[in-house]
Amino acid sequence: MATAGEVWASGAVEGPTDEAVLRRIASHVGLHIGAVHGKNGKQHLRQQIPGYNKAARIVPWVVLVDLDHEANAPHPCGHSG
Repeated sequence: MATAGEVWASGAVEGPTDEAVLRRIASHVGLHIGAVHGKNGKQHLRQQIPGYNKAARIVPWVVLVDLDHEANAPHPCGHSG
């Protein structure tokens, strides 16, 4: 049960590993994550974004998408490409 001052959000991620990352980040900033949706890959997650955005009008949502295999993803050394 939520207490005064707690912030809860739903989440959406690409897969199970990403759920663990989302929960860890959220915990670090004091955010509590309830249900986590998605977990069917990046393409599916991106297709669901409009629905998550609509749901966010009622309750907060956090969507975590990594940039692996993206053309413009930053490299660990700091440059894009």
